[in-house]
Amino acid sequence: MKIAYLVDGGLSDVAGAGTDLYERYPQVREIYAQAAEWTGLTVDRMLRWELDRLEEYHQVGLIRQTSIILGVADLLAERGVRPDVIAGMSLGSLVGACLAGAVERRDLFTFLRRKTEVPPPTGPAQGCAGLLVPADADDADYLGQLVEGTWVGGELGLRRNNTVRGFMVSGYVHALHELMAKLPEGAMHMIKDIDVAVHVPLCADQNEYLKPVWEKINFHDPKIPLCSCKERGMLTTAADVRKWYLGNQVDKVSHPEMFRNVVDNEPEIAFLLGPAKLDIYLDALPCPVVQIENDEQLTDAMTALYEMRI
Repeated sequence: MKIAYLVDGGLSDVAGAGTDLYERYPQVREIYAQAAEWTGLTVDRMLRWELDRLEEYHQVGLIRQTSIILGVADLLAERGVRPDVIAGMSLGSLVGACLAGAVERRDLFTFLRRKTEVPPPTGPAQGCAGLLVPADADDADYLGQLVEGTWVGGELGLRRNNTVRGFMVSGYVHALHELMAKLPEGAMHMIKDIDVAVHVPLCADQNEYLKPVWEKINFHDPKIPLCSCKERGMLTTAADVRKWYLGNQVDKVSHPEMFRNVVDNEPEIAFLLGPAKLDIYLDALPCPVVQIENDEQLTDAMTALYEMRI
């Protein structure tokens, strides 16, 4: 019986996420304490939600979300559950590499702390938009309309009962509005609260800021099969993981390619660890997907394994 671990991207956590796991399990409290030591945040701050959604994520949320994910993985391991394949999206791919043994926890948290310190972009305002292409339409009729200053940062796959294919388009706000005016009405909408470009070449300055940290990380070959979230195939060597850490800011990501990589490994159940946009994952795999971000869901996951005789 094969088990997949899935890890979602950033901006997934909500107020109160992880609190019940922290209060109940010493293993989770230990991870929060380590995260606090390695990042300079206090545990009390990690347990509180103080700012608007984007600012909270940038300053604390990505570290809190990572702590919850690692805590859930440790709780599952204590119960004898370990993954046969791991896949993560964006932030989740960085954490997934840690779960796969390719990055040490201290290095991961040090890298994420550096991400919280990336200066805001200068120049024209940036943002992200969602683009929905009818399932029976040619992608080129829509993506071929891209204007200067816009890029496809993410492929989201089929949405809305398989009637549309979703894409995330990033770039300069004025260029995104120009593109929106060229497309059919309602095809594209600005994503609220995101005021930076994501997973596009415009983010190259972030790479330069992060370079001093990732250059010092001692990457390892993954001990558990680790799926790419940007193309078909697996990350099999330390060099593969290092390249992804470098490219995480600027490379396009793809849910469909990530899910194909997971399917190639033939899991019979998948656990979605930590806070996540569950709807993206529920129908993406030909096996049950069980989210675990609180104590009740941890019990549900163990029940599902028992019922499947895993």
